[in-house]
Amino acid sequence: MGLDLPGLKTNLKELYDATLVASVDAETAETNFINGLATAIDTYVRSASIVYTEGLTAPGGPVTGDFIGGLE
Repeated sequence: MGLDLPGLKTNLKELYDATLVASVDAETAETNFINGLATAIDTYVRSASIVYTEGLTAPGGPVTGDFIGGLE
């Protein structure tokens, strides 16, 4: 599965809307927004997949070589 940009946008829109209608003090609103933003970014980054093609070896020692692959 690749990075889920539409999901990130949806999460950010929901966070924004929730912040607008929240009836809390400014400090609580700020804390809620920061926590929601961090969670949305964390979810987005964790949605990435690493695709390994070739390039690394470990014949009885440390892993060496060049990683050939990508991030989706």
